[in-house]
Amino acid sequence: MLETRQQAIVQELIRHDAPMSGTHLAKLNGVSARTIREDIKLINVRISGNGAKVQSLMGRGYLLEIEDNESFKSFLQSLTSQGPHTPDTHADRAAYIICELLLTRGHVKSEDLADALFISRSTLQSDLKAVKGILAQYDLEIESKPNYGMRATGTEMNLRFCLSQYVFDRRVYKSEPQSVYFDSDELGAVHNTVAEALDDNQLVMTDIAINNLVIHIAIALRRIRDGYSVDEHNPSLNTLMNHREHSIAKQIVTQCETLFKVSFPAYETVYIALHLSGTKIIRQMSGDIEEEYDKELQRVIDRTLREVDREYTMQIRKDKELRLSLLLHLKPAINRYRYNMNVRNPMLADIRQHYPLAFEIAVFAGRIIESETDTEMDENEIGYIALHIGGAIERSKLRDAPKKCIVVCASGVGTSQLIYYKLKNHFGHSLEIIDTIQYYKLEEYPLSSLDFIISSIPIELGMPVPVIEVNAILNDKDLKKVESFIVQNESSRFTDYCREELVFINKDLDSRDSVLSHFDRQLRQMGLAEDTFLDSVMEREAVMPTSFGNLIAVPHPITPHSDETFLSFMTLKKPIVWGDYKVQLVCMLMVQKGSREDLQVIYDSLGSIIEDPDRVSELLSCSHSREFIRKINT
Repeated sequence: MLETRQQAIVQELIRHDAPMSGTHLAKLNGVSARTIREDIKLINVRISGNGAKVQSLMGRGYLLEIEDNESFKSFLQSLTSQGPHTPDTHADRAAYIICELLLTRGHVKSEDLADALFISRSTLQSDLKAVKGILAQYDLEIESKPNYGMRATGTEMNLRFCLSQYVFDRRVYKSEPQSVYFDSDELGAVHNTVAEALDDNQLVMTDIAINNLVIHIAIALRRIRDGYSVDEHNPSLNTLMNHREHSIAKQIVTQCETLFKVSFPAYETVYIALHLSGTKIIRQMSGDIEEEYDKELQRVIDRTLREVDREYTMQIRKDKELRLSLLLHLKPAINRYRYNMNVRNPMLADIRQHYPLAFEIAVFAGRIIESETDTEMDENEIGYIALHIGGAIERSKLRDAPKKCIVVCASGVGTSQLIYYKLKNHFGHSLEIIDTIQYYKLEEYPLSSLDFIISSIPIELGMPVPVIEVNAILNDKDLKKVESFIVQNESSRFTDYCREELVFINKDLDSRDSVLSHFDRQLRQMGLAEDTFLDSVMEREAVMPTSFGNLIAVPHPITPHSDETFLSFMTLKKPIVWGDYKVQLVCMLMVQKGSREDLQVIYDSLGSIIEDPDRVSELLSCSHSREFIRKINT
C-alpha cells in the first residue's frame, strides 16, 4: 500500500509524459530530494509486478513507465478499496479528523486521534485549529466534554452537507460516487434505485447530479441507522409536497426502505425532494424553452452577459445556447442557496487550471448575479458557470468539421458542451461530433457510422469503434490523444506581454500578502497600477485563491484595472503557502480596461507553463530578469 505522499508522487508522474526532477517533486511535497529518492525506491517495490516501474534517468529525473496498462490501472483502483490509510500531510489529517468527528457515534478522544495518526499532541492541536475553521464554514462547532472527548455539533442538515464534502472523493467524477467509509455495493444499489426512478418519470439528470443525490441518500441511510434524522421543520418546504419532485422522492424512499430494511421518517422524503428541486433536471421538452422560464431570471442573465461583453469584449451576450444553459443552471442554483444546500463540483480544480479565462469571467458574472438575485455564488457554482461560458468562448471560434465521433460525458450539459466546442475549435474542419450523451445511454446508441468515441469516463463495455479516454476538462495531453486520430495542433505564445523591468527575481518574502504588497508598490511607482489596485486583487483572492499547484499563482484584479495588458513575474527564495498550495513563482496578470485582445492566447500560454514542472524549475533557477524573459519566451 502506498502512503499519501507516495500516491501524490505517482499521480504527478502519471500526469506528465516527460521526466520529473527530484527537486520539483520535493518542492511539491515539502520534503527533501533525499526523501523523494527513498519514496521512489518504496514505490518501485510496491508497484513491481503491477504493470509499471519508475525509471531514474541521470540528469533528467524520474519517469513512470507503464508496461501493462490494465494491470497498473487495477493496482491504482485497489488503493482506493483498501480503506483509509494513515494521512501524512496537514490537509489529509484535517480531512481524516473531520470524518472521524462526523462518523463516530458519541465522542472522539484526542489521544486516540493522535495515536491513529502517529502524531504528537502539539501537531494534533495545530490540525484541530484547521478543522475548527473548516467546520465553521458549515456552522458546526467542536464540543469538548472532560473524560469523554470531542464531537461535532450543529444542525443535522449542516452535518450532512459537511459529510458530503469530506467523506466522498471530491477529486474524481466517475459514473458512481466512491468512499472508503461507505459500502460500495450499497452505493451501487442506491445509484440503481435513483436511475430507475428517473427513467420511470422520463427525466434526465447529469451524472454528477445523480451522484450528488446518491451521496445525499447514502448519508441519510447512515445517519438514520445511527439514530439521527432531519429535525428542522422549514414551513416553506411544505410547498414541495405537491411537486413532481416529491413523488419521485417517495418512489426512491420506498425502494430504499425495501432494499435496506430502514424506515425513513417522513421529513427525510421532503429533503430528498428538496435535493431534487436543487438539481439541474433536463426535461424532454420541445419548443422554445426560454419562453417557459422566469422572465426576471432572463433579465438577470441579460444584464450579466451585457456587463461581461462590456468588461471583456467577449461578444457572447447573443449566444442562445449560453443563455439557455444559464437559465437551466441558475434556477436550481438559487434554490440551493435559499435552502442552504451545498453543491459539489469535482471538476473545479481542472476548470480553473485549463479554462482560467472562462473562470475569471464567471467570477465577474457571479458578482452581478449575486447583486441581482440577493444570493451568494460559491466557488463550486462559479465553476459550473465557467463551463457554460467556456462553451460560448469555444463556439465563438467554431469552424466546420467532417470526421465522425460522439462525446460520452458523466458531467452533464455544461461539461459535454465545453468538450464539444473545445474539440470543434481545436480540430476545425477535421472533426464532426455527432452527439454528446450520458454513459448509461451508450448501449442504446447506434455506433456503426462513427470513427471513434471520445469519453471522459472509463468505458468497460466492448465497443465496435475505438474509445479515446480524456479528462472531463480537456488538457494538452488529451488533445494530443485525439490529434493522433486526426490533425496537428498549433500553439500560442505571449512574448509581447513580457518585459524585463517587470520581472522580480528571488525575493525573500514569506506570505501572499507581502508578495501582493510588493507588486502594488512596484507597479504604482511605474505608473502601471491605480491606487485601488491592491484592494481589487485582494477582492479577487477572497473569491478563491489564485494558486494552481505546481508552485504557481496567477493573481490579478477582479476586473480589468490597467491602461495596458501586461504580465509581471516574481520568483521567491522559498515556497510560501497560498490557499491550498505552495507557491514560488507568481505571475501578476494585468488586463487593459476595454481590451479587445485575444486574452485566450495569454491564458493558453500560462496554462502550458502551469502544466510543465520542468519549465517552472527552469524559471525558478534564473538569477536575473533578462535570463527569465529569455527562458519564458523560448
